[in-house]
Amino acid sequence: MVSGAGRLGLVVLAAGVFLQAHAALAQTKDDPLIGRWVLDRARSEFSGNVPEKRITIFQLQPGGMLKHITETVTANGSTDRVEYASKYDGKDVQISNSFLWTVAVKRIDARTTERSGKVNGEVVETSKRTVSADGQTLTIVTTGTNNGNEYSSTQVFTRDKTGT
Repeated sequence: MVSGAGRLGLVVLAAGVFLQAHAALAQTKDDPLIGRWVLDRARSEFSGNVPEKRITIFQLQPGGMLKHITETVTANGSTDRVEYASKYDGKDVQISNSFLWTVAVKRIDARTTERSGKVNGEVVETSKRTVSADGQTLTIVTTGTNNGNEYSSTQVFTRDKTGT
């Protein structure tokens, strides 16, 4: 017979194994985020400048890393490319070409992830990314502050099936 403390230890161990397995399964080729997404400007809302075009790509990398690339064409025709690679472990990773210094990503449920962006160790931006049940729409809701200026957006993307 297992004592009360022993049962608690087994429950904690089982929960830990479940969470590790869930995290490992969360970053597989079956992850609904994997793919190329195109911004639907008509269905999106921005508190600031609206991009002319935006493509967001999520690629599974070796070691279970998820590479995130966003290419944005601005009103003046220039292209910005932001990228990082992370796991859904909530640990800070470097982000390139952004005012953010680091980002941390965690899984909320099978179709939802959350990214926190930091400057000087302080969270200044939060993005919730949700893939629709049919896997064809990605909605990213972002709120943040940059140099004291608040911003927000609800970006609606459609899955790009052309691969171009």
